[in-house]
Amino acid sequence: MKAEKPYRGGASRAAVCALLLFVLGGIVLFGLFGCGKKTPEYKIDFSGEESWYEGAKKTYREGETVTLYYNLIATDTDYKFLLDGEPINFGYDDEHGFVITFVMPAHDVKLECETRNSMEYVPEIVPDILLFDYYSATTGTDGYDSHVEYTLSTYSRDQHRLSVYVKESPEEEETRTDYLVPAELSEKCYRAVYEYEMDKWADRDDLEPIDGAVVVLKYKNGEEYVRLSSEAAPYGGVAEMDSIGMMLTEYAAPDYLEEEGHE
Repeated sequence: MKAEKPYRGGASRAAVCALLLFVLGGIVLFGLFGCGKKTPEYKIDFSGEESWYEGAKKTYREGETVTLYYNLIATDTDYKFLLDGEPINFGYDDEHGFVITFVMPAHDVKLECETRNSMEYVPEIVPDILLFDYYSATTGTDGYDSHVEYTLSTYSRDQHRLSVYVKESPEEEETRTDYLVPAELSEKCYRAVYEYEMDKWADRDDLEPIDGAVVVLKYKNGEEYVRLSSEAAPYGGVAEMDSIGMMLTEYAAPDYLEEEGHE
């Protein structure tokens, strides 16, 4: 019988196979567990003022505590910081200036600094000036069976008064409910007026009466008031007026209900 030649690699064939299996197994385990899942990182939009924020980085991990120092501080100036449009709390450090701290959410964010000269004259808000009046009534054989009316008037610098008048039938008394709502509501309503070009209705020649219901919208324009009505509206005009009515309706909520005797 011919003798088998010995393996000349310096180790037995079984040992080499075992070593290869060990190396391959390590590679597989490293691929499964060695790298791990990397925490996503997101950016901060500093609104063009990144150089004024000490400690600012290009990206932050989700859940990471972000600490920034804003050192552009002037006297007679009020500061407010907004994160994605919402005010955030901030502190002050004698060495670094304003200290802004928040936890990085799972998305890119925008950081803004708003300033106002505290010595600037700010005129007082005259209360009870009507800004918007939306009226909607349904008709029956005996005239108007029911109606709802929303009036939005000035109240303070940050709030408007929204009054809701409801009459559900000719036999019932009209009710009134008042709400103190954010002043930004009037901005939304005016935005809709100009978006739908309601201010140009008077120049149009396609205005027609709409039967079945009466919708009237009145809004303050400078020192005068503009009155729009379903009695002479363009195609789709009633729906456009109703969109402002819906905005007012959304704020007629319990959270804004004005307390009795509130002055």
